[in-house]
Amino acid sequence: MSTNIFSSATTPQAVATMQRFGGSGFKALAQCWLCMDPERRARLEAAFKPEFDRYREMAAQESNVAAQTLAERAALDVAAQDCRN
Repeated sequence: MSTNIFSSATTPQAVATMQRFGGSGFKALAQCWLCMDPERRARLEAAFKPEFDRYREMAAQESNVAAQTLAERAALDVAAQDCRN
């Protein structure tokens, strides 16, 4: 039986991921979603379903990375020459 990774990330998690990793247009889309009421949020999500699904997948993958220890994350950052964490 295969598992659907989309079921493990919520839309708010996808929006948070969109804010962190998206380009300027997707960051604006995330901000727009945050400002809307629930009915308009659903309409916006339906209109941009492939994009929300993509960021939902990224959020699910990020949650797997979040389980790493701080030392593991630091080692990855150093390897990527990124020392923000």
